[in-house]
Amino acid sequence: MKPKPLFLVCTILICTTTLFAQEFTRFKLSHESKWGFKDAAGEVVVPPVYQVVGEFSEGLAPVGNPDERGTMRWGFVDVQGDTIVDFQYYFAGKFSEGLARVRGKNYEFGYINPDGKVIIDFQYQEAGDFKNGLAAVGNGGHLEKGQMVNIKWGYVNPENRLMIPHQFDAAYQFGDKNLAVVKKGKNWGMIDRNGATVIPFKYDPFFERANNTIIVSKNGKKGAYDFSGKSLVPVKYYEMHPYSDGLAAVKDKEKFGEWGFVDRRGKLVIKPTYKEVHPFSEGVAAVRSVVGWNFIDREGNPLFSKTFYMIGSFSEGLAPVMFNNNSHKTWHFIDKTGAPQLEINGYISVEPFQNGLARVGKNVGNRDIRYGFIDRSGSEVIPPVYTGATYLSDGTFRVYQGTRFMILGPDGTPNRKAAIAANEKILKEHPSKDEGATEYQKGREAFNLKNFHEAFKQWRIAALHDHAEAAYGVGILYHNGKGSPLNYAESEYWYLKAAELGHPKAMFNAGIILLSGNNGPKDEAGAMEWFKKAGEAGENIAYIKLAQMHLNRPSGKKDIEAAVRYYQKAGNADAYFALAGLISDGTWNTVPAKEAANYYVRAADMGHAHAAYTYGMMKYNGSNGVPKSEAGAHYYFVKAAKSNHSGATYMLAQYYEKGIYVGKNEKEAEALYKKAASWGHPEATAWVNTKYPQQQTFTSSAQPLDWSFSKTPNAGSGFNEADHNWKLNNELRNYKNYLDTKFGKTKSIW
Repeated sequence: MKPKPLFLVCTILICTTTLFAQEFTRFKLSHESKWGFKDAAGEVVVPPVYQVVGEFSEGLAPVGNPDERGTMRWGFVDVQGDTIVDFQYYFAGKFSEGLARVRGKNYEFGYINPDGKVIIDFQYQEAGDFKNGLAAVGNGGHLEKGQMVNIKWGYVNPENRLMIPHQFDAAYQFGDKNLAVVKKGKNWGMIDRNGATVIPFKYDPFFERANNTIIVSKNGKKGAYDFSGKSLVPVKYYEMHPYSDGLAAVKDKEKFGEWGFVDRRGKLVIKPTYKEVHPFSEGVAAVRSVVGWNFIDREGNPLFSKTFYMIGSFSEGLAPVMFNNNSHKTWHFIDKTGAPQLEINGYISVEPFQNGLARVGKNVGNRDIRYGFIDRSGSEVIPPVYTGATYLSDGTFRVYQGTRFMILGPDGTPNRKAAIAANEKILKEHPSKDEGATEYQKGREAFNLKNFHEAFKQWRIAALHDHAEAAYGVGILYHNGKGSPLNYAESEYWYLKAAELGHPKAMFNAGIILLSGNNGPKDEAGAMEWFKKAGEAGENIAYIKLAQMHLNRPSGKKDIEAAVRYYQKAGNADAYFALAGLISDGTWNTVPAKEAANYYVRAADMGHAHAAYTYGMMKYNGSNGVPKSEAGAHYYFVKAAKSNHSGATYMLAQYYEKGIYVGKNEKEAEALYKKAASWGHPEATAWVNTKYPQQQTFTSSAQPLDWSFSKTPNAGSGFNEADHNWKLNNELRNYKNYLDTKFGKTKSIW
């Protein structure tokens, strides 16, 4: 089918499924298992009629339903829910750079364009999305014990020209500087677009790129290369920060270690003797030893004989310092001779100068800090009366008063005068008898009819009468240029107005905008404040975003404690699953590894399918401190399979095929294998293709499975249902008691 012209209704900044900003949110009705999509206003744009859905990308989303034989078939729909690519594929990924990977009837991957035309024929056993003009594709594998192994990966361009031959055991997309992380054997390295090795294959899958440097890791120790592949620092340090002014901070021990600096030749030019360090700036770095803060030069020589109580980096020739024993109220900006050039009083915090301005903070009582800016004479350009203040690259300021913000011009005066005058005129011409409720409803009706100009008109009237939902809607329309000119500054204003009126999603959206930098430089501190407010107002996704930000800080130094705290505040299935992952991969290493199981089961109890599957595998294998229990594993596999988890469905097929815990039932096993295969499970697909080698497709005629425990397996299997239920419930009850103690009593499936 020919695609219709795409008419984006609006852009949503909330996504409850991927936890990142997206255009649309997938949803399903509580009493059904079918999925659809809602837009930013909560309106259904794609009805919940699909068993599986992907994510919208480039105006289309992959969706799937079983055909008459029970085999999952995928196609693509647009933002109005119209089918653009017919349901004919066994799997479909998202569109990226104008192409989407799809699996054809021979279970091989190819690529199509948005018209549904096959651009790259079906010929690959595995395939990835295009990025920077290349896609990773795999071939050459073979079945071994029902599993596809030894696939070799290479890269093709959109014309299907093999640009890098099949030679890797794993391959990722090309990213910064056109480098890609790939695997050979058990080790990882990086290649360029010609396939040439840039980083040799001898590292763990950890590659941090920053400031023209690639930090690598092996067995818990770190080193660095430049982007040409030149080794800069040998892999021997327990921590390493990106280079600044040609030097990088390194830590010599995992615990209780001290910091020093290496140059770009890897030479340790400053021995590890410091408890804390700042990056080098203007040839010097702020460091803290056991006696206090000081500055050192590039040879490690201290600049001054005395130390400081508080300190900031040098910038524009000056650094803010607070001397010891001075009541901690007076700051000085000193030059590199130590001579004070400027004395300022009354501020609790002073930051380095940037563009001739320094942000200052004043304590106005009860730890309530207000921010403003001073110039190099110490005069207040922006008085410290705002709860937040940021200098933008265009010479303006973003300042906050409570939760409302405005943009100030270089002279410190608001530059929204025209908008304010227009709004005052609207208020006079359109008084409201019900605080904007009537106008809001008129706007909603217009929005549903895609009459965005009328929706914008009505919602702005309602918003000016302090209707929170209307203010949020005006922000959405400004953000997308629907019914109004595209204007991120006005969008921010209306989101923040809605937030001030108590709209939690508007608070979250305000944070997303500040983080995106659409209306100036990124303001991570401001974004964090809004995410905190959104979380406190009940928008738990904001806590998850805060946790992610603390795990992906620009400095590269993760704040694990803060991330854990925010995940725990979120308190939902995704958060507990993330906590389990942090323990499992060693990131959260201050708790026993076996604690991961408790978070997995917590997430599973709240409906997280992959958590249920993961915990089921732990019980099946008796791993991660979880007692081995085939019965308990079966319980969690069932929970996950109910949510269409292919791995859990495959494991249940194994149960019925081998008679594990349940009686052997070949018909049931086959139905489960086919179901798992239809969802793309590789081992299940291999099982089906092995059993039916002459068939290009497989079918499933089995009746819907009865997942209840009341179904007794075949007679003679040795199964005792009453005994099984008692053992399982007792086992689960023990876990519930533990979790109630750890997290407090909650609603439970037990």
